[in-house]
Amino acid sequence: MDLSKTIDHPLSPSLSSSSSLLLTSPLSSHHPTPPPAPSTTSSPRQGMEAEPLGSPPRRNLSSSLSSSQLALGNLLTNHTSFYDIPITDAFTELMERYVPVDQRPERHAQQQQQQPLVNVDEQDELATMVMNHHWRAVARWARQKLVQTPPQDLDTILQLWHVRLLALFQLGLYQLASAEFEKLSDVILTVPFAMQVLWALLPFQLDHPLVTLERLSLLAVRQQGGQRELQLGDLETAGHLYTDVETLQKQHALASPLVQETIQTNRAFLCMAKGEWNSAKTILDQVVQQNPENLTAVNNLAVCLVYTGQVSDAMRLLETTTQQHPTTAGTSEPTLMNLCTLYELRFDGAALTTQKVNVVKQVARWVGDAFHPHCIKLP
Repeated sequence: MDLSKTIDHPLSPSLSSSSSLLLTSPLSSHHPTPPPAPSTTSSPRQGMEAEPLGSPPRRNLSSSLSSSQLALGNLLTNHTSFYDIPITDAFTELMERYVPVDQRPERHAQQQQQQPLVNVDEQDELATMVMNHHWRAVARWARQKLVQTPPQDLDTILQLWHVRLLALFQLGLYQLASAEFEKLSDVILTVPFAMQVLWALLPFQLDHPLVTLERLSLLAVRQQGGQRELQLGDLETAGHLYTDVETLQKQHALASPLVQETIQTNRAFLCMAKGEWNSAKTILDQVVQQNPENLTAVNNLAVCLVYTGQVSDAMRLLETTTQQHPTTAGTSEPTLMNLCTLYELRFDGAALTTQKVNVVKQVARWVGDAFHPHCIKLP
């Protein structure tokens, strides 16, 4: 039994984009070279937006920094170090193909992402954009702050670069992120660890998994951490781990709803791994009744309903959940993929397309600009 089917997993395993990397291979000096960086240009390109440059940075350089540090600071705050990002996103293009202009819902994200927030603290401004998934606005915000930052303030510069690169990663602009990371190539192992992890993961998104494996191995060695093996399908070990959680809960009298949900969901996972679908369904139904927004429980309850021959009930469960909780379940890619997979079991031809287009209309009001529309499974 494949345990991967029990963890917030799409109903169609072959369509899942997740994969696991085991850090068991030695470092290799021979690996594919990532795609070349796009050519630099300071002028807007077709389909790209020219980002604001902001006010010129002050160049009062501190004598306490070395010449190499000052050179790095000047490089990382120069507007030519950044690339223009696409004006639109994949979901907008999908909606333009399938939804007539007069039927298109007004996208909240598109309204907000073009308008800078005023009279708010910088941290609040950034937090608001992140919480609303306005990653395009986050990328522009970070660039504008960077070109306004004095080059001697390297700590702030690196923090802003992390924000910028994370935004590009969330937008799926992996080649742009990789190209901008080149500016940090000489100091990559001295930047904050979260940035190093991002640097390590990027090649995998560009179809170079061996480069990612090498980089992750390098980081693991530098962190002096022991290797941890992920034992898929080892029910005995999984059972012991889940029992340990319950033991800790009893020893420390942890009575929070989250802990109780975790224990119940763990039990359901074990039942699913053993093929005990009815038992798992009963447990997960209790969890969903207690917390309708526990999407892990909702998605796996839908799986149990399918495996017990209740496809219509599974479809109603996901439809109700996405409609009643549009900003969470309604924009959850695994949940929407499961729902569209169920539509494929029930409908075909024009009727199937209509169902999926209705999903596009439903989620359009709430999704941010990092939403990946492949989950709706429209061509």
